[in-house]
Amino acid sequence: MRMVDNKKKYLLGIDLGASSLRFVLGERSRNNLKLLKKSKRSFDSPLCGKVGLYNDSYYATVPAHSLIADFVKNKLFEYFEIIGITSANIKGLGISVAGKIQKDGRFIGSNVPLKYAEKLGGEYGVNLIVSLKEVFNADTVNISIENDAKSAAIAQGIYYMSKDIEPDKTFYITLSTGIGGGGLRKDLDEIGHIIVDGYYPDLIPACGCGAVGCIEAYASGEGITNQAMKIVQMYCENNRNFEKLCCFEKIRTNERYDLKKIVGCSKLTKNYEKNIPIDAKSIFQLSGISGAKNMKDAFAYYLVDTASERLAKVIVSISNIHGIERFGIGGSVLENNPEYAKNIQEKTSLVYGRNKDIFKKPIVVEVTPLGKYITDYGSLCLALNGDHVIIDRLL
Repeated sequence: MRMVDNKKKYLLGIDLGASSLRFVLGERSRNNLKLLKKSKRSFDSPLCGKVGLYNDSYYATVPAHSLIADFVKNKLFEYFEIIGITSANIKGLGISVAGKIQKDGRFIGSNVPLKYAEKLGGEYGVNLIVSLKEVFNADTVNISIENDAKSAAIAQGIYYMSKDIEPDKTFYITLSTGIGGGGLRKDLDEIGHIIVDGYYPDLIPACGCGAVGCIEAYASGEGITNQAMKIVQMYCENNRNFEKLCCFEKIRTNERYDLKKIVGCSKLTKNYEKNIPIDAKSIFQLSGISGAKNMKDAFAYYLVDTASERLAKVIVSISNIHGIERFGIGGSVLENNPEYAKNIQEKTSLVYGRNKDIFKKPIVVEVTPLGKYITDYGSLCLALNGDHVIIDRLL
């Protein structure tokens, strides 16, 4: 059964992440962009490090710096065959990538092994554009590439515009394994690497970027999990240091949290003692934030609450410096725990309230209105080639 009409022209979105490579089609009709949900397909990402990913004999003769681009191109042909179309059905291509876009159109990210990147002008990068131009007619098919958070911000901004919300004052944040963000202006990105301070010295984490104390290392799914592990290990193995932490947190939170009372009886601690893995999913479930009934674990709630407090400080700082008034948040953490946005909003209002001035407007924090489809729309909006029409309905 054919998935789409092979006589029509479509926009094609490609999302290249750390774990998945996704393809999706969209149709533009007047001022409306329609996502063809049944057209979406996912494959292993060439960045995922899976053993045997390049075992096909075809790749034996491909230079290392071309492997990622050739992998994406081959999966694109496989996708066309599954969906039942050809490159002739595509009128625009948008590529969102987990990485930074360089001036020459190449990209590089923390998940890109340098052995698969080419060094030009002193910078390592992967060139997807050259490889994909071989598939399409370069004169008729626009190909655009952008950071995944930036492309999501573009889609979100277009949606907000349709609701008479000024898009330049909006910002997208993704909370998942890491933290990313983007706005329609080009002067603000990589927010996961903003450093926050004022926390117990032995809990200040090292970030994958090499810095210490980045918000990503504190408040991403992985960051929250690492904070939980450090505290539980301290409780079980270093009582003297744990006592100091309890005193520090009692003062910092104005006695709102007494870790001495809540860590020992937490299910997270009991799981650790039984060698049961601690992960972000279990922390959010136990915290009660996710809406699970009778699952409020005081220590788990403390971890989530503290993460939202740290993120709120970053949000207020972005708002103060760049005039952002509305933050739409997506990513796997929010998809699984949409109520978490309310917690972040409450913390943001508290931080904001302490620093009021006559020029400020209220900050709104919410789950992105594009929900789980935000990355799909992000890549498709890139394929629009900067056409500034108001798209009045994305969902």
